[in-house]
Amino acid sequence: MQKEEILKKLNKHYKFPEKLISTIDTEIDPKDEMFEKDEEEHYFNVGFSCLEIINNTLESEKVDKKKIKTILDFPCGYGRELRFLKSFFSESSLYGCEIEEDKLNFVKKKFSATPVLSYRDFKRINLNQKFDLIWCGSLFTHISARRFRKLLLFFFEHLNDEGFLFFTTHGRYSASILNTYGLRSFQRIYIKSKYYLTGFGYNSYLKQYKYGVSLSAPSWVLRSIEKYKDISIVGVSEKRWDNHQDVIICRKNMIK
Repeated sequence: MQKEEILKKLNKHYKFPEKLISTIDTEIDPKDEMFEKDEEEHYFNVGFSCLEIINNTLESEKVDKKKIKTILDFPCGYGRELRFLKSFFSESSLYGCEIEEDKLNFVKKKFSATPVLSYRDFKRINLNQKFDLIWCGSLFTHISARRFRKLLLFFFEHLNDEGFLFFTTHGRYSASILNTYGLRSFQRIYIKSKYYLTGFGYNSYLKQYKYGVSLSAPSWVLRSIEKYKDISIVGVSEKRWDNHQDVIICRKNMIK
């Protein structure tokens, strides 16, 4: 099945306008580690799921998508979600943030996204722009509690007033399938014990620095957000993104 036909097949569920679907760029970089051979349907479904979450939120908050002028996808990878954002927000300025320059070059060329080089220390990221919408799919799922809170602060500092932050986490469902995440048994035991004790558990992958798998209960995530008085929690939905990861939606309050 051709990629365009796969988009049309998936859209029977999502029901976006056909004209929008026809504008989605279907080229997948051969180096894209998020794509598994012959798994185009799942790859594109992840992008559709992202777009559905954002669209439903804007509708429920009564926000015209034309008011979303600046968008950050962090981490953008090779544009798995960015290609959908580009088509849906055709008049918006897109930014892609990644730690690997090859990925940035791809999204700049294919989706006209402004590239932003990332660092493990988020304070080193040179980004003076603020955004009306930030999408963060599957990064909080791979970092420690300390870095989790630092990344939250980074995003909140880079939101415009009334701007939205969407981010995904590993919650209760992920805890039930932790054995599928490529971890050793002792790592799984450690992560789960911390998770059930405190609401958050993390362990790095073997031979990887500051990158692994985290589990975070929605209650733990919300406690981390509550101290920010200028941030409203718009929504929490378990297993919402691609029928897998939890989605947390925040909005920055307008300064009066």
